[in-house]
Amino acid sequence: QVMLLSLGINLEPDTPSEIKRGVQLVILGITLVAILLLGKPLFFQQIRELRSRRIGIETFFLLTLLGSLVASLQAMLTGVGAVYFEIPPILLTVYTLGKLLGVRAKNQAITRSKEFLEIPTSCWKMLPNGSTHKVNIHEIQIGDQIQVFPGELV
Repeated sequence: QVMLLSLGINLEPDTPSEIKRGVQLVILGITLVAILLLGKPLFFQQIRELRSRRIGIETFFLLTLLGSLVASLQAMLTGVGAVYFEIPPILLTVYTLGKLLGVRAKNQAITRSKEFLEIPTSCWKMLPNGSTHKVNIHEIQIGDQIQVFPGELV
C-alpha cells in the first residue's frame, strides 16, 4: 500500500505541497512500523555480528535501507530531491519472504534427509513364479531378485 500511495503523489506533478507532505508523513509512519516489525530481528542480528567483528551481506542490506530512509528524510525536510519512503518496507518484505522460504526449504531438506537415514528392515523378494513376497532383508541371499518401487530406499 505504501508503494501505491507513493506512486499517487509522485506521478502527479501538480499535487499541492501540503497534500504531498501529509501523504509523505503517512508513508513515513507506515515505513517506521514496517522497519520495527520486520527489521528488528535483522538489526539485532547485525549488532551481534558487528560485535564479533563480522560483516555479512545483511550489513550492506541494512546500510542500503538506512541510506534510502535518511536520503528520503533529507529530501522531504529540505524539499529538494525525491522521497522514496516505500523502499525500506518493500526491501524488508522481500527479505523476510526470502528468509521464510529459505527456512521452509531447509526444513524440508532436513526432513527428507532424515528419511534416508532410516534403514529399511524389509524388502519385496521376487519369487520364481513372478510374484513378490515381503521378507526381512537378512533373508536375502546373493542372486535373489528384489523389487524396488519408486521412492523406496534400497
